[in-house]
Amino acid sequence: MRKIITSLAILCIASASAQYKDSDYQSSGNPVFKGWYADPEGVVFDNQYWIYPTFSAPYEQQTFMDAFSSPDLINWTKHPKVLSNENVSWVKRALWAPAIIQANGKYYIFFGANDIHSEDEVGGIGVAVADNPAGPFKDALGKPLINKIVNGAQPIDQFVFKDDDGQYYMYYGGWGHCNMVKLAPDLLSLVPFDDGTMFKEVTPENYVEGPFMLKRNGKYYFMWSEGGWTGPNYCVAYAIADSPFGPFKRVGKILQQDPKVATGAGHHSVIKGVGNDEWYIVYHRRPLTETSAHSRETCIDRLYFNKDGFIEPVKMTFDGVGASRLTPAPKQSTYTNPVINYSLPDPTIIEGDDGYFYLYATEDIRNTPIHRSKDLVHWDYVGTAFTNESRPSFEPKGGIWAPDINKIGDKYVMYYSMSVWGGEWTCGIGVAVADRPEGPFSDKGKLFRSNEINIQNCIDPFYIEDNGKRYLFWGSFHGIYGAELEDDGLSLKKGSKPVQVAGTAYEGTYIHKRGKYYYLFASTGSCCEGLKSTYTTVVGRAENLFGPYVDKSGNSMIKNNHEVLIGKSNEFVGTGHNSEIVTDKKGNDWIFYHAVSKANPKGRVLLMDKVEWKKGWPQVKGAVPSSEAKAPKF
Repeated sequence: MRKIITSLAILCIASASAQYKDSDYQSSGNPVFKGWYADPEGVVFDNQYWIYPTFSAPYEQQTFMDAFSSPDLINWTKHPKVLSNENVSWVKRALWAPAIIQANGKYYIFFGANDIHSEDEVGGIGVAVADNPAGPFKDALGKPLINKIVNGAQPIDQFVFKDDDGQYYMYYGGWGHCNMVKLAPDLLSLVPFDDGTMFKEVTPENYVEGPFMLKRNGKYYFMWSEGGWTGPNYCVAYAIADSPFGPFKRVGKILQQDPKVATGAGHHSVIKGVGNDEWYIVYHRRPLTETSAHSRETCIDRLYFNKDGFIEPVKMTFDGVGASRLTPAPKQSTYTNPVINYSLPDPTIIEGDDGYFYLYATEDIRNTPIHRSKDLVHWDYVGTAFTNESRPSFEPKGGIWAPDINKIGDKYVMYYSMSVWGGEWTCGIGVAVADRPEGPFSDKGKLFRSNEINIQNCIDPFYIEDNGKRYLFWGSFHGIYGAELEDDGLSLKKGSKPVQVAGTAYEGTYIHKRGKYYYLFASTGSCCEGLKSTYTTVVGRAENLFGPYVDKSGNSMIKNNHEVLIGKSNEFVGTGHNSEIVTDKKGNDWIFYHAVSKANPKGRVLLMDKVEWKKGWPQVKGAVPSSEAKAPKF
């Protein structure tokens, strides 16, 4: 799917009526479409979100389908009757569960129709074609593409999946059986599999109907609905396989009834959002006060993958996408540490052109995690900067540590360390580039390795611009060094030689210019010994970028002298490797760093504290992490 650009919108509450007018309207949350819209298929065409649902009015009236388009998941335009029985000669009643794709310069809707049990009707899966996503779609075959029961699978609830090699497959089926078929390039006929068969059964455990497939990081995620669609136990489950043919190993349920929200949640699809790993689940559910089986409403919520590649259970909401992505998080007067209570070491942060703050960290979540926030307190996991295929490889078994994010020209440029633990002469620093802060990032390779410049443990990069020139600083317990970069920031400037600016007690460099001083923030002690970690954030200052940096008494950082900014507290130890300083709307400065929580010492969690300036020096209250403090002002 194509990447799309979204924007914030002024929200209003949608009409409570069951039917919408054909004009534009806004939805502040769930349900997105009230009333009779079920089995939604969500896609992205031409920088627009599209949803194609079943119009689930009384059965005999289901002879047309509407579509809805939106630039931002909030402002929707209705396109009435994109498909109707007027353009499909063999359909007498009941059109449902559309599946739509763009291919061959056309748009194809695959749909279920009629009732295969009826002796006087032809039923099954049909296909209609249009020149644009709003239709009108016209029947392409004059008959169903599939109209017989094979392997026990009822020909309904089809979904078309395009694999990375360009091959299209269709999964379909009810009655607890699912088939897959292979589509010809024209998408209007079936072709046999390599073994000569036309139908393969791929039914996972507890499958009932409504199959859906997506591929992520080389894995195939097969999803379906189980339980009876008319009852409260309708839900969505999934399985994972290494092949589109399976075998699919059931993982569990991800969407099911919430007695406080709705019942009968199921028959879903998934939309890929703008981020590198941003996903939305589109589904129908039945209001708790509604008894009609046909009354189902279309809803959207965020879909998250955890660091191990499993789908997190979906939390059904009333505010839906509004709460999770497109509206500012609820304002609050205070926040508590940690702001993210799982491991995100060595944070780096930047404000994107879209008004969000983006935070990156060492890959305890593989491939460099990215989070996004409007207010520095509420953070959304966006995805990763790299994939298994695109990740840097100049240190083949190395991890990606301590990224540093910057905007250089019109590109987002990320410097990163790559090392194996203890690999202090083979480690090095590389650079990757993206058009958007959420990626995807394209690796440009290493800048240098330790053994190439004869400086031990070249990790923890930091970029700064000063007087029209670009510089990179780095180092870990063998001196902090800096050197000039070329104008594009993608290599060391020819002839530039590293200059040492601080001693052997430091790593995690960050330099901040304020007034006439440059402030060198760094970390001392051990980062990664759990509750025994002694990491501490320290600072010195200088009147020139390359020093000399000194403490309050004028003692040099070259000789490992400094002031303590943040040390251990009763709740946290190992407080270090700080981010850039971020300034809120009221002019207050904030700094992020990691620490080990005594309450839950697994990993290094993300903390934030306010930086105040006293007599020309930065201070954090008490020189320890706060437990609860006033929140930034946005």
